[in-house]
Amino acid sequence: MPELGALLGAKYRVLAKLGEGGMGTVFRAENELTGKHVAIKWMHPHLAANPDAAERMLREARAASKLSHPNVVDVYDVVRDDNTLFLVMELLQGETLREYLRHNPHPKLSEFISLLLG
Repeated sequence: MPELGALLGAKYRVLAKLGEGGMGTVFRAENELTGKHVAIKWMHPHLAANPDAAERMLREARAASKLSHPNVVDVYDVVRDDNTLFLVMELLQGETLREYLRHNPHPKLSEFISLLLG
């Protein structure tokens, strides 16, 4: 897993860890050439070495790249770096549903549906 400050793909500087799941870890990063902040979805190396898992992630990137919708995260790049694979994606600003519910524990049904539909 990359450390904070690491340079990935020769241009993405890792700034912060945002979250982690079964397939990998998501980081905030900055494209050093453009200054744009992005999300890096870093696949765990043991999964990237598995052709089926790597292909699943590539299919995800291809599918997302074909869509243009405000509720779908844009995929900018796919990079194979050392022994892993990562997606470079649009960085979303905001809060998680869990954070929202912490300070608004009983939203009206219409508010909740609005959150789900974007």
